[in-house]
Amino acid sequence: MRILWAENPLETRVELDSADRDLLRERLRVEHLQNLLFSTYFVLKPREEAQITAEDRVEGALLALDLDYIFDDVSRDGKSFSERLDEQVTYYTQALIEKHDGDCVCFPCSCMKCYAETLLGIDTNKGLGKHPATKINAAFNEGRTIDEAVEWLSRYQPTYTHNPNWPEQEWQKHVSRWIEEGKRAHTWLVVYRDEHFAGDKQ
Repeated sequence: MRILWAENPLETRVELDSADRDLLRERLRVEHLQNLLFSTYFVLKPREEAQITAEDRVEGALLALDLDYIFDDVSRDGKSFSERLDEQVTYYTQALIEKHDGDCVCFPCSCMKCYAETLLGIDTNKGLGKHPATKINAAFNEGRTIDEAVEWLSRYQPTYTHNPNWPEQEWQKHVSRWIEEGKRAHTWLVVYRDEHFAGDKQ
């Protein structure tokens, strides 16, 4: 595995070798099997409000386990389990070299890069919350360098733009929180810069 730290930490690339891809594949496989066990447990667990016989629960559990699929005897939606895992490895390997984009930067969806990093036991943005991450993302707008982004964050001050759906009086209620998030983003980015780019100044 090779981590290529980017000035914008959200763009740091994680490149996998064949052993890393094998590890990712096995962790995806284990996660899928864990999910099957979880589903099977709730199919088998008696529920007072449901009039389901023990025989029906066992039949449902066998369907939930789907061993024919797990052992590649049948396909689901046109793909075997092995083919699906290979497809996921390709997808997450690509996500690891792209920019963070999801809940980690306050965008309402899962970040596939974060998910892949978690599977591999790494965290390229350790300790960075989603709100400060949004501020860091903004700090690199207009092609700023890391030093320029640090400077931008050091004097971060939100400015109101007229919006008929968001009166300025309501907007002002959030300003102190945003400024605090900007300070946390600044502190985090300074540490990140000094750890990964201090040599650039020598």
